[in-house]
Amino acid sequence: MAKRSYSQQDREQIKEQLLQTGLELFAKQGYKNTRLSQIFETVGISKTFFYTFFVSKEELVLHILDYQQEILFQAAKEIMEQAETTWKEKLLHFFSMCIHHKEYGIFIMTQEEEVMVFRNLTPENYQLFQQGQMAFYENLLHIWEIPTEKINPKVLCNLVLSVVITYNSAADSMPFFYSDLEILEETARLQSNYIVTHLERIKNQNKLK
Repeated sequence: MAKRSYSQQDREQIKEQLLQTGLELFAKQGYKNTRLSQIFETVGISKTFFYTFFVSKEELVLHILDYQQEILFQAAKEIMEQAETTWKEKLLHFFSMCIHHKEYGIFIMTQEEEVMVFRNLTPENYQLFQQGQMAFYENLLHIWEIPTEKINPKVLCNLVLSVVITYNSAADSMPFFYSDLEILEETARLQSNYIVTHLERIKNQNKLK
């Protein structure tokens, strides 16, 4: 049987399907519990053909995270456009969405999974990912009306991830944390409120100038 010839448009559509399917499965099952075969078989391509798009599972993860960042940014913009809520409530809504990521189909790695992925990345791929992540948090600050001169986007990234990863990882890889769900919920709520209150103070101080 002759091999099928794929146009550039075909390849772009297949890559989009791989990203969509990968995001859906990773968000639902986690990185560690998702096999590459689940992704490319769902899309309907062979393992060999998959590797013409991504050289490894880790590279696929980075592309999925980049792909997801645009989805998250659009969600953040929609939240900010809600007229019936205050600025602080909007940011708390965004934090809550990230914390309860599985309910929203958002892929967040555990602390253990982040280490697994990082160990298998090339320095070039990691640097490119960090650049994209930096741009994402700069864009968040922009729609939140907070100048990047007032808070480093890298700091915002660490603040957001510290809340989300603690909530996501405490039960499995942080044995000295109290990991009862009720305690984790209260911890995440307080952390989010402290961070958003700080961001609101920065925003208001900038408006006074």
